[in-house]
Amino acid sequence: MAQKVLLLYSGGLDTSVMIRWIKENLGYDVVTLTLDVGQDSNDLDAIAQKAVKIGAVDTITKDVKEEFVRNYAFKDVKADGLYQGTYPLSTAVARPLMASVAVEVAHDTGCSIIAHGCTGKGNDQVRFDLAIRSLDSTLKVIAPVRDWNMNRDQEAEYARKHGIPVKNGGKYSTDENLWGRSVEGSDLEDPSMPVPEDAYLWVTPPLQGGRHIRDSDAWLHLRHPGLAERRTHGSRAAGEEAQRDCWIKGGRGCHRPPGGQGHGGDKEP
Repeated sequence: MAQKVLLLYSGGLDTSVMIRWIKENLGYDVVTLTLDVGQDSNDLDAIAQKAVKIGAVDTITKDVKEEFVRNYAFKDVKADGLYQGTYPLSTAVARPLMASVAVEVAHDTGCSIIAHGCTGKGNDQVRFDLAIRSLDSTLKVIAPVRDWNMNRDQEAEYARKHGIPVKNGGKYSTDENLWGRSVEGSDLEDPSMPVPEDAYLWVTPPLQGGRHIRDSDAWLHLRHPGLAERRTHGSRAAGEEAQRDCWIKGGRGCHRPPGGQGHGGDKEP
């Protein structure tokens, strides 16, 4: 009987390819865990069906929005949690919760391995690895994207070859929750260029909104006094080069916590 791996599954390019790749290359059965933290366009039933179609032996979906807001986002607001003193944390705030739920589900389903979709160049891999191992050091943690030596174009080709549906061709790597949205990859990786308009979704691109831009700092400062319109212009959309715990500096991403900057700090880097 094959070992079972619990995959934190979003339905995006990386984790969708991972279901097939893990079975094909590691020989593990894959159980997917999808957590609803308030991401947009979140058809949880469709995501589960997609996982089964690709090859998952079981799918689990949990709504953790209330716990995320009460025990994580609210505490982040109280702590004035700004990444390197510049923009509100959003993606990072959800990771400890996701790791905690994953450990519980791994115990319940008999999975001895947890897999996540982080690359080898960002801080999320550190958040997941350390959080999971601190909760249960007997669980093995794998991150296939770190190991398979495929770029996103190659992943998209792998998906096409194996009939795995991919949203928007897999151009960007995105993460969303109730508190914010982060986008990385593709043209965003070049800090000499402005953030492409197709990377925006929750806020209006700055040139359309008539807001102030300072590309020389790879920084977009978007303000709007009315939080009721936060999904139109937002209070900030930041294009940042981050100092990462794995000693890699760079990898610009576009981070948009609409209205989030109203919680306290309002600093430019």
